[in-house]
Amino acid sequence: NLGSVNLGRHIRDGELDLQLLETTVTTAIRMLDNVVDINYYPTPEARNANIKHRPVGLGIMGFQDALHQMGVPYA
Repeated sequence: NLGSVNLGRHIRDGELDLQLLETTVTTAIRMLDNVVDINYYPTPEARNANIKHRPVGLGIMGFQDALHQMGVPYA
């Protein structure tokens, strides 16, 4: 269960809006965690492993866009 956050969409007035980012990450993780509960599992072993370990991952995208909007060179 994977998702990603677009950092470029979290820039407000040339700065990273940390409050918006926190809200986005909290919501995204909660939604990914919900997928663990409602997902279809082909075997009882797969279901038990996912319920026990609750594997989720949240990455980022739009890093370069965010830097550009903030006026920070990538180099």
